[in-house]
Amino acid sequence: MRPGQGTLRALDAGDPTSAVGQYEENIRRKEATVRGQQELAASSLDAQFASLEDLGEQTEVEARLAALKSVDRKAIEY
Repeated sequence: MRPGQGTLRALDAGDPTSAVGQYEENIRRKEATVRGQQELAASSLDAQFASLEDLGEQTEVEARLAALKSVDRKAIEY
């Protein structure tokens, strides 16, 4: 082995035992964690908006039903 080859081997990113390889793997794991957290946050927001839309539809249906009932009561009273 020539002088300096050990140093180059320690910096070889393709070698999974090298410090650079371990650092890159650590970064990949952290990036994957962040992506997962973003997906969870997005799905949570989507679920919240969906529930709000459902609530809005229920409120509209209830308002229409109340209006129909009041019209029916007025027709019966006459």
